[in-house]
Amino acid sequence: MAWLLTFVGLTQFAFLAEFNRDGVPTYTANWIGGYLIALSILFLFSMEEFLRWLETLQTTRRGQRLRLVLISALLTWHTLSGWYYLSELLVNGRTTVVWYGTPEGQ
Repeated sequence: MAWLLTFVGLTQFAFLAEFNRDGVPTYTANWIGGYLIALSILFLFSMEEFLRWLETLQTTRRGQRLRLVLISALLTWHTLSGWYYLSELLVNGRTTVVWYGTPEGQ
């Protein structure tokens, strides 16, 4: 259900783009809210499943342990990249996400 909610939010954001009176798209990302909420819900349910996998670590086979190690590495990379992004945003004010105005170079 969380995957369906994420897909619906992304589809809503993609197809309900806003244009000004001249036909030029605006870059305010007003329709991204549903997708971001759905993505957060998906992350919470994914973390719940991941923690359930960690509980069964002692009783899993070798192939399943390898999968768990790979998923743990991806989660670590995701966390570190999020910290880096947040530090760039808060400390240096740099981001590639456009919320207001137009993208750089346009």
